[in-house]
Amino acid sequence: MGRNKIEIIVSSDNSDIIVESLLPEVSSSPSNRSKVDINKKNGNLEVFVEAKDISSLRAAMNSWLRWIMIADEAASIPKDF
Repeated sequence: MGRNKIEIIVSSDNSDIIVESLLPEVSSSPSNRSKVDINKKNGNLEVFVEAKDISSLRAAMNSWLRWIMIADEAASIPKDF
């Protein structure tokens, strides 16, 4: 069976912070059913998710989208809060 892949491109003013905060998750995945790579290109955050099956792809994609949203929201909190 082939691999299932998806590319997610996110535009955010906080791309640098999001990449830095999520890099540890790339190297410490709790499952070997999916593989993720993230980087910043042209000011956008690019997330590449590859999985053995559709359900693993969906689970990984949902997790990564949630983590990206949380990191973006946290980075948007004013520093003097």
